[in-house]
Amino acid sequence: MPERSGPWDTVGGMKAGKLGAAGRPGKRPAPAAAGGPDFAVARHFRYLPQLDGIRALAVGAVVAQHAELSVARGGGVGVDVFFVLSGYLITTLLLQEFDRHGTISMRNFYARRARRLLPALFAVAAISLVAFSIVRPYLTHDTLVGILASVLYVSCWFRAFGVSELGWFGHTWSLSVEEHFYLLWPPLLLLILRKGLRNLRRWVLLALGVAVAYRVGSSVFLHAGGARMNGPDMRADQLLTGCALAVLFLDIGRPSEHGDGPAPPWWDRWLTLAVVVSILDLARIVVFPYALGLTFAKDASPEFVALESAIIVTYVVRRAASPLTRFLSHRSLVWLGRRSYAIYLWHVPLFGLFSLKGHPTSERLAGRAAACVLTLVAAWASFRWVESPFYRRRVEQPATADDGAPPPEEPAPLAAPAATGDRARDLAG
Repeated sequence: MPERSGPWDTVGGMKAGKLGAAGRPGKRPAPAAAGGPDFAVARHFRYLPQLDGIRALAVGAVVAQHAELSVARGGGVGVDVFFVLSGYLITTLLLQEFDRHGTISMRNFYARRARRLLPALFAVAAISLVAFSIVRPYLTHDTLVGILASVLYVSCWFRAFGVSELGWFGHTWSLSVEEHFYLLWPPLLLLILRKGLRNLRRWVLLALGVAVAYRVGSSVFLHAGGARMNGPDMRADQLLTGCALAVLFLDIGRPSEHGDGPAPPWWDRWLTLAVVVSILDLARIVVFPYALGLTFAKDASPEFVALESAIIVTYVVRRAASPLTRFLSHRSLVWLGRRSYAIYLWHVPLFGLFSLKGHPTSERLAGRAAACVLTLVAAWASFRWVESPFYRRRVEQPATADDGAPPPEEPAPLAAPAATGDRARDLAG
């Protein structure tokens, strides 16, 4: 059955002239400040299935790492890719709301986030609480602690400061990382926008620069690595990379296919080469994460991954007719991408329930395969009966034809623990 679509199924369904970047209802849109971004560009962003394709590949890499596939030792790179994509999409939605209404409703933003994230999380937590209490597999006690930490969104701090690994709920650190970030980013973005559009790029890029310097400095001089990378402060640079990309897109021009619209800017001619290099390097990280050395992987790799992810997003947004975009828009990848949040939530607890620690290798492999199949079944059921009903629930907003459920483009957090050594073996059972 085809998936339903609604008024929120577009990322940029705004009508030009309804509201300007700093306008108010009933007034003509104010022109962009000289040298400032043009919000008309954002109005052309529509639902892009290729971004769901990126989600599918990202969550696939994470699941493959936890399944201990030898070709996916660095599958946690899917975390980094998803953080960049999250920052880009959320910031685009916030900029569009400001363009419509001249402000950003914090109440509506957090209500949409709650409806998008909490139903599936609470369902997984409740079912896992019962299942782990009955089956009691390896790491059950830590998992029960992890269930509580996950619903309170404090998993990142538990892991970052070594309080607990949180068992088979350790992967929920990423949810709390994103929610900590989005407690600060929307109000900060609104403050910048109210100060004037001329300063938008400057302040966003400054924030990104500070976050990068902080993370690299912490890694090099304070030797902050390993579990410490689960902290929100150590991941802000990747989220801000996506935020900066959304802001920079305001000046690039509308997404276009080859031969359609004005000639691309000079950098566009190098975009194909850049995206090929980015894809090859991300594939290298998945298969050979430490090929360039442990120091590079720990200190510099996160920044390169964020940059490469931004390049890929830029390419598939601008090159709608490219083979890569068509591949990422394949219906199977889009199906997985739209359910990536549920896949992410379910796969680690199911790996735990089917860990079969101490059993023969053949039984452990069979348990792992069963967990993967059940993950897809649970994700399908979650999307259909737990998440989708909340998409269609209305949140009180200013009168507009665009009221409705939050868009499928608004990403749910996706990540996995940075598992190495014994911890990686524990995760795979």
